[in-house]
Amino acid sequence: GHAAAVAAGAAASNTHAGDGDYERAVRLNYSSDERYALLQYLAYVKGVGDLLLRHDGLLSPLVARAVHADVQQFVQVHLRDLVRFATKKKKTALRTDLMQLRRMLADWAKGVEPVDPALHGKKDDKRTQIPPPPVRAVPPTRTQLAVARSIVWGFVWPGKKKEFDSKQVRLLDEFYARSHHWPYALDVPRAVRHASDLADLWYREFHLEIANRLQFPIEMSLPWILTDHILENQHDAGMLDYLFYPLDLYNDAAYRALRALRTRFLYDEIEAEANLVFDQLVYKLGEKLYACYKQAAAARMLDKPFRAHLIEKGLFAAEQLDVPRSFARYRVVAAQRHVRVLGRTIDLNALVAERMNAYVRESVEYAVARFEAQELSAIVELENTLRCARATHRLLARDFPSLDAWPDIEREVTDGTSLVSYQNRVVLHALSELVFDVAPNMVYNAATERFVRPPVQMTADDVLRDRMPKLDFLHMFGNRALSTAFETVHERHRGFVGAPHVAALLRLVPRSHLPLL
Repeated sequence: GHAAAVAAGAAASNTHAGDGDYERAVRLNYSSDERYALLQYLAYVKGVGDLLLRHDGLLSPLVARAVHADVQQFVQVHLRDLVRFATKKKKTALRTDLMQLRRMLADWAKGVEPVDPALHGKKDDKRTQIPPPPVRAVPPTRTQLAVARSIVWGFVWPGKKKEFDSKQVRLLDEFYARSHHWPYALDVPRAVRHASDLADLWYREFHLEIANRLQFPIEMSLPWILTDHILENQHDAGMLDYLFYPLDLYNDAAYRALRALRTRFLYDEIEAEANLVFDQLVYKLGEKLYACYKQAAAARMLDKPFRAHLIEKGLFAAEQLDVPRSFARYRVVAAQRHVRVLGRTIDLNALVAERMNAYVRESVEYAVARFEAQELSAIVELENTLRCARATHRLLARDFPSLDAWPDIEREVTDGTSLVSYQNRVVLHALSELVFDVAPNMVYNAATERFVRPPVQMTADDVLRDRMPKLDFLHMFGNRALSTAFETVHERHRGFVGAPHVAALLRLVPRSHLPLL
């Protein structure tokens, strides 16, 4: 047993060492600028490929017509001089190859080959009439091109160039060079798929063999590394445009696994990792997106003169209190309804909307929980926090039509629709504070028209309240700067109960619960 434990420990240490080698080679090997450059490369390759495939129906007939015209110009016009030269010089083998090339590629007008004196080594006379090549979108096949290029190469390779003069060699060289690109131009989908296949960025068989592992965790997978890099670098809003390009690496890897390698188990591994990465993407994107929308709502709520005062005093930078620059970019990302991953079309908008519903509920729950842990003067903070949550919901509802209605969310969180509770949580806590804290522990100051605490505590018993939840800037006002700015306002309303608190309480309490207060 001890020996087995030692062996297992040694294997684990070796595996960890192998993971470290791959981690250093991939996750820790690229700087932020290099990752950004790789993302741009991915975007350019995939973007240009998609553009070509989308316009293939328009471009293919034009390319086919251009290739057909070039081939017929070479065969029916330029090749005549070569045939005449070979016939006149009695180079039988050379003439035979040229005639084979001519018969294989020629597309004569009306399907009839004209009488051509060049075939007999003679010059054109007044009776010679060679009709122009027809204009058609009928290029030669891949086999015809391959054979034709082989024949032409036989004419221009160094040992054969002496058979022709320099002008004729240059003519053959130019045709051979041009025809090299025709198989790719005539089959754009195949060429694009081959050129934009970036599956090698996912396959890591070399490191798997060294580490003696079946697969590495997604934290070391390049697609997730690039995706996470985009989400974690919000200061560069332009990177959000490349958010879904790393997922194409899974499409390329899966296509190669099924079509080239023909291994189902490898495809299953790719599918499992792609599903896990997409789930992580939805979760993390939802968090970043909600924080961005929350900051936008809070920035619009913040009083403009107060904001200018905070910036003038140097307490905060202007961008910390402004609507995030990535707000418009996130709106574009949120509108995506057709994200293709491994042949499936995923409605990203619906998936993120579920996360937004949960985050809005958590924000309302957090605001009410903070109020239940404080005295009645915290009603001003509750009102502003709920206003911010409602403004965030209003911004989200523009981009997520499936978002739940705000009244339903508010009633659900505050127990306004519960079957076991007939009272609103805000009302119950406000009533409790009035009875157990304001009435016995505060006195009315006629000069300030406020209920304030006297210098001496009037009751010996402390008021029992819920525990204060952990500070969470996301569910307050989106970030630390905005939450701190609003806390400065809320601090001025603590320690007393006056007209601002009563007004906030009347705005928050449903009309049906006012008689209770």
